[in-house]
Amino acid sequence: HAIAVPEGEGRYVLDRMNGKVELVEGPTMLLPNPTHQVLVRRILTEPQVRLMFPGNDEAIRINSGFLEEAHRRGLGSTDFITARDTTFRGDRMDHHWNDDDPDFETRSESASIHREQMTRRSVFNRPPTVSIDDKYESAIRIDVWPGYAVRIVDKVGKHRTLVGPGATLLEFSEMLLPLTLSTGQPKNDDEPIRTPYLKVANNTVSDMVTATTKDLFEVRMQLSYRVNFAGDDPEKWFEVDNYVKFLTDHLRSRLRHMIRGIGIEEFHTTATDAIRDTILGVATDDTGKRPGLIFEENGMHVYDTEVLHVELPHEVRSLLQEDQQQAVVQRLQISRLERDRDMSVRKEQLQREIVAETHETRVRTHEISMAETACSLEQEIASVSNQAQVEARRQDAIHQLQETLDAIAQAQLSREEAIDNHQVAVIGRKADIATASIATQLKAVSPTLIEAMQTLGDKGLATEAIKSMGPLSPLGMETADILRNIVGGLGLDRAITAKQLQNESNPAHRSPD
Repeated sequence: HAIAVPEGEGRYVLDRMNGKVELVEGPTMLLPNPTHQVLVRRILTEPQVRLMFPGNDEAIRINSGFLEEAHRRGLGSTDFITARDTTFRGDRMDHHWNDDDPDFETRSESASIHREQMTRRSVFNRPPTVSIDDKYESAIRIDVWPGYAVRIVDKVGKHRTLVGPGATLLEFSEMLLPLTLSTGQPKNDDEPIRTPYLKVANNTVSDMVTATTKDLFEVRMQLSYRVNFAGDDPEKWFEVDNYVKFLTDHLRSRLRHMIRGIGIEEFHTTATDAIRDTILGVATDDTGKRPGLIFEENGMHVYDTEVLHVELPHEVRSLLQEDQQQAVVQRLQISRLERDRDMSVRKEQLQREIVAETHETRVRTHEISMAETACSLEQEIASVSNQAQVEARRQDAIHQLQETLDAIAQAQLSREEAIDNHQVAVIGRKADIATASIATQLKAVSPTLIEAMQTLGDKGLATEAIKSMGPLSPLGMETADILRNIVGGLGLDRAITAKQLQNESNPAHRSPD
């Protein structure tokens, strides 16, 4: 019968002609050549099972049964050959094809009878179902979890490394390389752990370190190291068999050398920082990240350290506690005084800020007032400027109007002058005509008439002059005499004398003077 080998599984096939055991991986239907090929089951010893499958009691029990059966038959563990390949399960029946089973034929006949009975009694028979149960028949499968790695070696020295997550089938001669890890606090080799699974990421190693200070006091430290295995060559990770012992011994030496150079009081004050600086280095960049410690021997990288506990001698611890308490009290007192000082300073600062803000408010108010005044002044200046411009424009308009009026007046005067000139010319012509008429008339007047008319005119003129000179009488002067002195020689003497005689002879017609 062909053997079903699922994907991820495999079977060991022995070639009896050359003794070579070949690993056949699935998925495949394996049909060995019965002339020279035999299926081989690999039986693991109890130490091998505990190494590769820790905590799997079922695997220990089954492999122990295989070993007992092999010894009973007088075969070695690697020569135990089985033909038990597949289990067929139908409705209430099991078929086991096993050439080594003495009851094989009996069970087959009974199963056939049972099947015949079920066929006659059942209305519906389920079709035969194949169930593959080859957990302990197939090749050994190793599953590697994330963060772990294993190293696989064979009997001729060939090796390979598998880093999880992943799985692999072991060749018939392959085995996992075990590591020895120290245990205890502090780490020692009294009860080491043997495991082939190397934890390469987020590994934690704890240890207890004892050291002596500069002033000969013994201190104890409980530490925890965070370890990764880095690098591009996983083969290098397995170069050190007991990396725990290698790590703890090296770090103990470093810490003891560091503590030997400082006193107990300084160590008590700076223990954590001093330990981390010694193991991880001092942070040099702005991020504050420490570079860590790298072991070139196996690519081990210590990237963090936790100081879980620091134990000092009892008497020293008591003295340091008392000193620490006094220091704390003093610091509290100083802190209280500093708080009082800070409070006073803060109050004064607030007062100054209030005064400053008040002054700032006044300044700002004054500035705003000045700005408003300047704005008002600018507005007034603009208004006056506008008024001046309006007045200038008005004066310009008046001037232009005056010029217009002057032009009109000049034109009017020119017209009036022209009219006057015309009238003068007309009057002149009329005067000429009148003069000519008068001349004509005068030619008709006799000299006697002229003299009479002249005398009459002089008389009227003298009368009017005497009336006008009346206010001079209070001065003791006669009006006629004054007038005679003024107009002497003009021919009015006789008229004045005649008027004077008339007044004297007729007081009623005398002048008021």
